[in-house]
Amino acid sequence: AMASARQLERLQLDSVVSVPLLDQSFLANQEGADDVDAFSARVGMVSLRGTFSVASSSKLVSTIGVDIRDHEVVILDFSETVYMDDSAALVVEQMIDIAIAEDTECIVMGLHGMPARTLEALNVLERVPAARFVGTLDEAIPGVRPGFTCTADITTAIRPDSLAIPIQAATVREVVLDANGNVVPQETGPRRRGVTPGVSASELRAGETEEEVEGVFVARQGRAVFVPVDTGIAGERYFEALSGVAEGDLIIIGPFSEVRNLNDGDSIRVVDGAARR
Repeated sequence: AMASARQLERLQLDSVVSVPLLDQSFLANQEGADDVDAFSARVGMVSLRGTFSVASSSKLVSTIGVDIRDHEVVILDFSETVYMDDSAALVVEQMIDIAIAEDTECIVMGLHGMPARTLEALNVLERVPAARFVGTLDEAIPGVRPGFTCTADITTAIRPDSLAIPIQAATVREVVLDANGNVVPQETGPRRRGVTPGVSASELRAGETEEEVEGVFVARQGRAVFVPVDTGIAGERYFEALSGVAEGDLIIIGPFSEVRNLNDGDSIRVVDGAARR
């Protein structure tokens, strides 16, 4: 009978696997991971596989206690634990007590079924915070693991009391600028729809340049006037106008195809307070 008990004790203890987890692999996605020692292992994992009873309870603490003391974090893995009697459950409580006394963070992983019911009935895990219960090793790793995706709203800037213009109003035109960067008005005679008159280099006066600039069309005196705009922050529907337009200006918006075909000086008609081409 004594030999049989010792054999059972040995079989149960052989089912305990304690392994260090190298920081370079376990914390690969954490800040400063590139600077860790190649052989540093601050995290240890103790896997309790199979059945544990009074036969092995007396040796479990002495077997695992040293591993708990040697790490900053210990993961108690119950993923493959099939059965655990009251004696073994109280040993788990001693393990947690050692971790707390040594200031070692304790994480409980994969606890389920009968072992979970036994430990809960004896309040063995009451000193382990709820956030320290995880299902898999990936969940035990703080931060985001490589390969995971997420959906997030990112606020890049906030500007109170700014002048916002609908993105539909934005367009790009080739205009002539004087030496001070102001638009030089061109002739507003008849032209084909969608055709912007060009200016040859020989027609440019001293200090004038022809450039593509971003801007909007403003309704002024029954005509569409192209106004260059310096833009700031932008969102999904609006962008910030830093210069070029002022509060109260009537901005022309519409489908991109319409705004694209609008020319500086085109005649427009304002209907019901809205600028329309």
